[in-house]
Amino acid sequence: MLCGNTFTSPYGYQGIGTVSDLTNTPCSGGEGNSMWLRLEITQAGSIVFTITPIIPTDDYDFAVVDATVTGCAALSSTYAIRCNFNNNQPGSNVNGAIGLNSTSTINTVPGGTFGNSFCQQINANVGDVYLIMINNFGYYTGVGGPTSGFTIDFTGSTAVFNQPAPPKFKSVQPYCDLSQEITLELSDYVMCSSIAANGSDFSLYPSGSIQSVTGVNCTGPSGYTDKIKITFNGTLPNGDYTLRAQTGSDGNTLLGLCNAPLALPDSVNFHVGQDPIAFLSIDSPACRILKINLNSPVACNSIAANGSDFVVLGPSNVTVASATGVGCIPGGFTSSLLITLAQPIAVDGIYRVRAQVGSDGNTVIDSCGRIVPPNLEIPFVVNSFNGLLQAMPDTTICNVGSVVNLYGTNNGPAPASGFQYQWVPSTGVQNPQSMNTQLTIQDWRNYYILETVDANGCYLRDSAKILVKPFHADLKPTVAGVCDKDGIQLVASGGESYAWFNNPNLTGVPGDFDCTNCPDPLVKGPLGVNKYYVLVTNDVGCKDTLMAEITVNPLPDIQAFPVDTTIKYGSSITLLATGGEVYSWTPTGSLNDAYSPTPVATPRETTHYVAMGANEYGCIATDTAIVRINFRSDVLVPSAFSPNGDGLNDEFKVANIKYQKLLEFRVFDRWGNMVYEGNNPARGWDGTYKGQPAPTDVYFYTIRLGYADNYVETFTGDVTLIR
Repeated sequence: MLCGNTFTSPYGYQGIGTVSDLTNTPCSGGEGNSMWLRLEITQAGSIVFTITPIIPTDDYDFAVVDATVTGCAALSSTYAIRCNFNNNQPGSNVNGAIGLNSTSTINTVPGGTFGNSFCQQINANVGDVYLIMINNFGYYTGVGGPTSGFTIDFTGSTAVFNQPAPPKFKSVQPYCDLSQEITLELSDYVMCSSIAANGSDFSLYPSGSIQSVTGVNCTGPSGYTDKIKITFNGTLPNGDYTLRAQTGSDGNTLLGLCNAPLALPDSVNFHVGQDPIAFLSIDSPACRILKINLNSPVACNSIAANGSDFVVLGPSNVTVASATGVGCIPGGFTSSLLITLAQPIAVDGIYRVRAQVGSDGNTVIDSCGRIVPPNLEIPFVVNSFNGLLQAMPDTTICNVGSVVNLYGTNNGPAPASGFQYQWVPSTGVQNPQSMNTQLTIQDWRNYYILETVDANGCYLRDSAKILVKPFHADLKPTVAGVCDKDGIQLVASGGESYAWFNNPNLTGVPGDFDCTNCPDPLVKGPLGVNKYYVLVTNDVGCKDTLMAEITVNPLPDIQAFPVDTTIKYGSSITLLATGGEVYSWTPTGSLNDAYSPTPVATPRETTHYVAMGANEYGCIATDTAIVRINFRSDVLVPSAFSPNGDGLNDEFKVANIKYQKLLEFRVFDRWGNMVYEGNNPARGWDGTYKGQPAPTDVYFYTIRLGYADNYVETFTGDVTLIR
């Protein structure tokens, strides 16, 4: 075992042993006065080394064989990937050293040559195995010889190799009386010097203490052992105990090869007393081979090979085919039983192994006469749906009759012959014996179980659950009529995505939609019958196609008359609307009938009359008739009057006032005296001033009239009073 980076042999090995493993190499020579080192790569990297003779004039040769594939059974020159058989005449190899380094580019140096002490490094991968053959060819002076040793140094290598496994507790050797001392067996050798003599490397549970320990065959601190005798302080009472590892007073646990420490925690159970042997546990998985662990070793020859010491009870009938002990040899003992069943347990559930008297006339016993009592039972669970096998898909589809791909993944240990699969039921399955196959859906709810048996003889199962969920989307409206230039909103529902088309082949995208991938587009189509199609997809990919038929009707050609006209204030006019079936006018306040095609309008101000007409489709259009108002009206102011009481022209007043308001009416004489003032249009000046008749003369007037549009008109002039 190579520990660390170096190995030193104080002497040279002689001969080739009983077998010549390597008769030839690419360097011509083969095995001679040889020893071998084995490297197992645990971390990838480079391998370099230097072989230095203890006596520099010794001539050492080497070859490196790649045994990753061949092992030791079929070594040949083909697998020798590096070799150096050069001659070490004094001074040709510095200090006699040869090896591998990172600068050389050659792989072989043949015998009979000089120089080239180093070959090219090896770039190793994890799992590679290399054998290094080291030959002591001889010496060139009288100070060396074939019996002189060497040192091989791997300093500079980046690969990691030959890391020894740490030792572990293996078992307590069986004896009838374990109350005062036990012998602990280890999985590998430990250094005698690592064993604390005071027993502090160990502790007892639940009670007891240790007096001393000694390594079997340890004669001092040097050497190795794989058995340790542990002596207790006093006698342990009957019962079950656990010996536990710990760091001793010497500062370490047990140290194995290359100082590899025993890893904590570690423990081993043993029993003191003559109590019946008990089942401790049953290893999982327990399907075809059941491994039962006992609290005390039993004699291998007490186990009936036909398995008749045991019966298995549970939800299905189970037949025991054979039984043996783990690691049994003739006359040996075992702490674990292996019970092999005739067939793997196919039905899940809770089972029990029951001990009984076998065909050999006894139950299982130990060397002290203790027995596994009849009817002793230990339960175990068989669960084929344990997650190692995954059947898929678990999904929802749209229609019965659809084809679905069945498939799975398997993380279970494979049997030597490979996995054999079965889909149950097989109805509709294209190839029921293939993990990956196709299924034609038969029903609304479909449960298909994929099963197989792994390397442990355990059934592995899982189910694919496929539900059929018919999909029906909804669309509103499906039939509708709209008027030209009016939009209509189509509303599809029930899905996750929507796509709108203008033909049943679902190829053309309508250009009169405000969106084509939304559920509720606003549509403004052309005149006539328009058919639109929506493809609705739900959350599991099911699709449904729906159609809406939208008829776009024309608008009526509504015309209102007169288009634009003017009438006198207070006058009326007849309006006219054409192009529709029914009408409505606004504003309505100055109309005699707002729903007549020919209403009479009497507006008091300029008015825009809007005629709204509907055709037979209910489509509406409008037009406007404008009626303007002329608020002005001619008035008559006489130029003379004769207030003589004859009933003719007796008063001076404004004639022809209709709707105007008389704001001011004043009359003045030639000297500026106001002889009359009034605002009553029905009365005027009677020709008197301060109650006396005014003389014949020319008088002057000012008249102000107000109109409905707030306009004020002023008249001035003269009038002659005649007597």
